[in-house]
Amino acid sequence: MKRNKVFGFGMAFFSYFMVSEGLFAPKALAEKIRSAIPQANLNYLSIYVTEAKGLFKAEGIEHETVVISGPTATAALLSGDVDYSGAGGSGMRAATRGSRLSRREL
Repeated sequence: MKRNKVFGFGMAFFSYFMVSEGLFAPKALAEKIRSAIPQANLNYLSIYVTEAKGLFKAEGIEHETVVISGPTATAALLSGDVDYSGAGGSGMRAATRGSRLSRREL
């Protein structure tokens, strides 16, 4: 009887360890996003710090930053080539002319 309890406890511990460590748990796919910024300067330092600290990966996000000019970034956002753009002026002009800049429904 004692042997069965020890065996049962050992199997329960082993099963918990294997599942909690993710050895048998399915891996979630990282969400891939692309951000466009007009220049690599201090205004966009937070993006680079977030990448360097690994915060995107910690949240399950595979992030890519692309440096392209404002009007081109807005065109890329409209076509779906990038998910986010830091080109404020160009984006606002496009929005006032009736362009739908948001690809994601809220």
